[in-house]
Amino acid sequence: MRGKSDHGNRRHGAHYWKRPAMSAETITKRLHISGLTTPSITPTDLAKRLGAFGKVISLDGFGKHDALGQPRPFGYVTIEGRKADLTRCEY
Repeated sequence: MRGKSDHGNRRHGAHYWKRPAMSAETITKRLHISGLTTPSITPTDLAKRLGAFGKVISLDGFGKHDALGQPRPFGYVTIEGRKADLTRCEY
């Protein structure tokens, strides 16, 4: 079989097995978004940016203030999309 392409298959003993395809299943994740030190970043801006990775279901905690009246530099996003796309979003 030398010199021929196996097109993603792997040889195991005398048998070939097919490499599993990347899952296209839809999953939902709740992500912690931190480092929002600029008050000019709005929930709409975040929804637009994160929309490249999937469907933004909800944005929670953005625009809230801590006990001292300072804007909290974090919030939570619930997003739905393909596992491969959301994995890219987490890093």
